[in-house]
Amino acid sequence: MRVPGDHPGSIRIRPVVAADTEPILALWARVFPEYFDPAHPQCDPRASIERKLAFGDGRFWVAVAGEQIVGTVMSGYDGHRGWIYSLGV
Repeated sequence: MRVPGDHPGSIRIRPVVAADTEPILALWARVFPEYFDPAHPQCDPRASIERKLAFGDGRFWVAVAGEQIVGTVMSGYDGHRGWIYSLGV
């Protein structure tokens, strides 16, 4: 989908929606292979995405080039400190 003002080759940043789950998992499989290691079952990337979207704090974004997700960043805030998680391109 073209957005007014987009230029060929530009990257847009937008909030994650549930339909982004599979493309995000594909990206994370390349940049965070440890997320998919069965020896570390506490790292369940699908559950992480679902929990973050359910929490609904708006602190989860994707970078999109054309129609392809090329990056992610998830953040958190505990009222005092901010954290960045799953920054992958």
